[in-house]
Amino acid sequence: MEEIYDSESFTSRYDKDANCAVLTVKKHVESEQYRTPLMNVAEVIRKHKSTDLIIDRSGISEVNENDRKWVSRVFLPALEKAGCKRVFMVMPEENEKGDDEFPCSELIEKFAFVKTSSVDEALERIMKEKASGPSEEILSMTRKQAIEYMGLPSDANDYLIDEKFWQLSKRYRKENDPESEQKLNDLSAAYDIATGRRDKRVKAEKVREEKKKFLGKTSDEWKNHFAYTWYKYLIGIIILVSALNIGYNMFIKPKTDSGIVSIGHFILEGDYYETLLTEKMDYKNPYVNCVDYVVPNDQGEVNGAYAEQSATACFYCDPNVVVFDSETCCYYYEYLIDMSDMYERLRSELSPEAFAKLTPVYCSEVDYMELLNGYNIKMGMEDSVVEDLSEYSTEPVMIGIMVKDEDFYRRLGYQNCWPKTAPSLVFTIYQQSRDMAASEDMILLIMKDLA
Repeated sequence: MEEIYDSESFTSRYDKDANCAVLTVKKHVESEQYRTPLMNVAEVIRKHKSTDLIIDRSGISEVNENDRKWVSRVFLPALEKAGCKRVFMVMPEENEKGDDEFPCSELIEKFAFVKTSSVDEALERIMKEKASGPSEEILSMTRKQAIEYMGLPSDANDYLIDEKFWQLSKRYRKENDPESEQKLNDLSAAYDIATGRRDKRVKAEKVREEKKKFLGKTSDEWKNHFAYTWYKYLIGIIILVSALNIGYNMFIKPKTDSGIVSIGHFILEGDYYETLLTEKMDYKNPYVNCVDYVVPNDQGEVNGAYAEQSATACFYCDPNVVVFDSETCCYYYEYLIDMSDMYERLRSELSPEAFAKLTPVYCSEVDYMELLNGYNIKMGMEDSVVEDLSEYSTEPVMIGIMVKDEDFYRRLGYQNCWPKTAPSLVFTIYQQSRDMAASEDMILLIMKDLA
């Protein structure tokens, strides 16, 4: 046995010998705790090309209405798509439920449904079916003998053979007993011979044996193999290159010693920040990145794929300075420090003309939570909305220093992507910055270009 998924509520496993999935329900749970093990079972069946599922849910009696609907709408179609054909339901005689009770009625509509008294009994039946096969007498028949075995004249055409097989197999499948199962196995083998398929396979195998092979495959087999699996080799190459790249970045490439990241609905071009960090501040390996990230808006702008994940990833390198636009900065309230001291330092070190172009940006905990609530509602995550905001502070915190000078904006290399909002840059310091003093120096040097 292998691939066991075990929890306090469920055990699902793959039985290699019987090539089937076994699901045991231990106790009542709901929502994701109920649904995850079921989807795991569907994945096991798909992965191993199984057709049988054994369910023992004698440990519970009820399933809530939402989970019942999920079973019908999601799980059973997934199970069917995975290739499941038959479901064994453990239903002990002393506590047997009717076919109209959940989930029996739902299963009967989509799968062959078999009641069994235990998991072992179901496994035994599957193994017995696997062990039974066509008799040696049938397997040794000629094509003429196989046609006559099916009750047809020796010159019967393919249509008559197909029609006869369909009629006989339908009759045997109606009877659920070992004798009928054996007859069906024999009939299937005879049909394979009568249609000539067995002889074609034998002839093809003989021709194959005479051909030259490389690593166990003929040239035609290699062509066919690559025609259907080329994408796997491509994926393998991509994975290898990615692994080498990760290895280089983790073990060989020098670690970053500084960082300025930009997150907002803009594009950053040029090397202004690289030049600042390497030539003016003598850093050797700075990290500079820009993510075009769109927050909820009424301008019809939407995010690109993985923009939110890329924005979050920017903080993994513990950057010194983070640059936002005015629309975005408050969404990152929890990542930022109070910039009041930095603002006063700029007041004392910048020219009055340059300092006049600076605007403090304030945000409170309540403001931040209201933004998050709006975002969660927009994304359909109403369960994450915080209704009671009374425990959050209403005191404004200066989280950034904004500049709206368009000349300065272009000089740093930014291009505004908001269709209805004027360009703006909000300079902040990441709360886990590797060096707070250096972060302040970076902002000061940038702001000196305002003059």
